[in-house]
Amino acid sequence: MISDLKLHKEKIIKVDNGNLFHFIKQDSSGYHEFGECYFSEVKYKKIKGWKKHNIMKMNLAVPYGRVRIVFYDDRYKNNQGIFQEIFLSPSEYYRVSVPPQIWFAFQGLNDPTSLLVNLSNIKHDPDEVSKCNLENIKFEW
Repeated sequence: MISDLKLHKEKIIKVDNGNLFHFIKQDSSGYHEFGECYFSEVKYKKIKGWKKHNIMKMNLAVPYGRVRIVFYDDRYKNNQGIFQEIFLSPSEYYRVSVPPQIWFAFQGLNDPTSLLVNLSNIKHDPDEVSKCNLENIKFEW
């Protein structure tokens, strides 16, 4: 397990005409400050990644569909690194707080699409993120 990757169980409030999915509050554990919030559509069986934010702190959730997120922590240079898989969906409704310096990739598991939301502490900066091809980090998808 990656010690500073945190899972937070969030509430789903059942409402007859459509449920309310709680995500984060200013005083929630894992909230740092507001930089931006965006939604990433993930097509069925497609994989996005690998990415590593060097400064950004993220909070991720999946209000629609199902997404497999794989985190890879190579910060301690133990020759292997540590992998951690997390599955998110409305039935597995958690918010994941992700610190900087952890690689991640994600795969859509819902046909035709899933929706992943990210609330980050800084605005997107292409110079702040590192990327590599899926083949560069060996993981059995």
